[in-house]
Amino acid sequence: MAGGLNHAGGGLVHAAPEEAELLERACDEIARAAVAVIVFGEAAPRLVPLLERRRVETVTVDDLQAAVVVAAREAAARGEPQTVVFSPLFPVSLEDRARFRSLLDDEAP
Repeated sequence: MAGGLNHAGGGLVHAAPEEAELLERACDEIARAAVAVIVFGEAAPRLVPLLERRRVETVTVDDLQAAVVVAAREAAARGEPQTVVFSPLFPVSLEDRARFRSLLDDEAP
C-alpha cells in the first residue's frame, strides 16, 4: 500500500529533483519486490504512472481505510500466504496513523 498526501507544510512532496530521484528509486524497488500495489489518497495519481511504467499492477482507492480492505482482499485472493506492506512514500495524516492498527484489526481473519 502506498500513497498519502501531496503537500506537507512546506509545499509539494517530492518536488525537489533529489526527492523525485529518491521516489523513482523507491518505485524501482517496489517493482522488484511487489506483486501489486494499492495506491491511495491525493498521491495516487502521481504514483500510478511511476508504477505502471515499471509494469507493476496497481489498484487505486480513495483512502487508507479502502487500501487496507482491498489489500486484505487481494492478498487472500492470491491463494497462498502473502505479505502486505504499508510503505506510503508520501505523508499520511495523523488521524490515519492513529487508526491504522484498528483498520488492520478489522480486516484480520
